Amino acid sequence: MNEPQSDVLIVEDEPVVQMAAERVLNRAGITTDTATDVDGAIAIMQAENFKLVLCDLKLPGASGFELIDPALALPAAPEFVMITGYATLENALESFQLGAFDFIPKPFDPRELLGVVRRAIRFHLARADTGPLSPEFLAKEASRHDTDAGVRRFRLGRHSWARIDQDGTATLGAAESFAGTLREIETVEFPGDNE
Repeated sequence: MNEPQSDVLIVEDEPVVQMAAERVLNRAGITTDTATDVDGAIAIMQAENFKLVLCDLKLPGASGFELIDPALALPAAPEFVMITGYATLENALESFQLGAFDFIPKPFDPRELLGVVRRAIRFHLARADTGPLSPEFLAKEASRHDTDAGVRRFRLGRHSWARIDQDGTATLGAAESFAGTLREIETVEFPGDNE
């Protein structure tokens, strides 16, 4: 595989969204390449390393989810950020469970896009020596269960987690990659049983 020529691969079939993302990132000094479908993205990723893949969920002929496994299986696996106009909780959770770094609803604010991309690139550079995150590792992490009776754990991608003990005590955590995205937390609401 060749040395990276671009920082970010944008996989988006809507020209307006693709050009907007390119403009925001290029103005910030982040180099980009583009593809409009999963097959084209795979071909580009096999020829070039990227720090990040910014991918639309709905693409011609395939879902952007179908690109996550091939991307994470690469020797120099890029971070993966999903963007979509179909921003549902289910789509966000599936993105994280499949190994995406983050999930951005469309239309996105340029500052939000730039913030997520910068964090993902910093995260990628920080883990550059740790090797790729295999689909097997991600599946194992997604299906981890506590052996402690009455303890429930929840994980949101690689960014944050919650542990709820049998007595109702909750411990929350956020990874350093989440820094700068949270402001002061005023309240926390937990879902009820089976939610």
